[in-house]
Amino acid sequence: YISLLPDDILVSILSRLTLKEAAVTSNLSRRWRYLWTNVTGLDFDANETLDSIAANPKLRSSERPKYINWVNRVVRQHKGPTLNSVRICFDLDKTSKCAIDNWVKFAVAKRAQRLELDLLENGEILRQPMRNYTFPYKHFSQCKSSRTQSSISIGLKCLKSLSLKCVNVNVGFVLSSCPALQYLSIHGSGDLTNVKVSGSSLVLKYLEIVFCLGIDTIEITNVNLVSFSYLGPTIKLIISDVPMLDEISIGEGYSGLENNENIKVFAFPEFPNLKQLILKVGAWDDDSLLEFTSLIKACPILNRFVLQVCVF
Repeated sequence: YISLLPDDILVSILSRLTLKEAAVTSNLSRRWRYLWTNVTGLDFDANETLDSIAANPKLRSSERPKYINWVNRVVRQHKGPTLNSVRICFDLDKTSKCAIDNWVKFAVAKRAQRLELDLLENGEILRQPMRNYTFPYKHFSQCKSSRTQSSISIGLKCLKSLSLKCVNVNVGFVLSSCPALQYLSIHGSGDLTNVKVSGSSLVLKYLEIVFCLGIDTIEITNVNLVSFSYLGPTIKLIISDVPMLDEISIGEGYSGLENNENIKVFAFPEFPNLKQLILKVGAWDDDSLLEFTSLIKACPILNRFVLQVCVF
């Protein structure tokens, strides 16, 4: 009797299954043959294959083409007018640029609200940035400047969440081209040097930057950011006029925040609404942590202060 339900309801049900499970339903009958091609979320997860590659790296050269062909087949068959989310999760780099470019364009053209590119090797936390795939912002810039606004440039305005691992990206382009973006996570980008997030028109609420080793400065001013997280080497961090910010997580260096003289690089302003502060601190046996108590004075309504210490 389930086959008597309207297509919209069946597609909603299929969208709650894994992609492979949804595709298998095409074997049920003619009624079901193409229903799965209208699912609203595409999660190209391949954890089992990634585990196999981690155990035997020689499998990478044979498994990559299989993954790319799988994603390409689904992208060609998808018939739904829009998508809620697209997630790519596999060990891929710039050698697969052509395929990944097409997937990003596909997701944006389908007006996906959430896009995740997790191209990191399984079990690793870093990759040489020169091997990274580069986000195709140059292509989108060309579309944006054309007289006839394409579905791609319109799609960028629908993006609310963007998560990038081992992807070189221009933050300025992302923020200017995605006015609805609320969540931005960047892990291991090699293009970031001086990051500036500023402007009351931005709706960005959550910003996460992890192991982008080329960064010198991060400046966050005049925005309604709610949560900011940074993990990486020592930088100059400037935060001002962020009245909505109530959660900060900062970890500097490979093991933690280098204190004493390096803490002076922070211009730590008063946060009248900050309720939770997490510090990941790397210290030698003879280092003093008392210097961090001054941070508490800048947060008058702080009710949770977490100090995570890694002693060398």
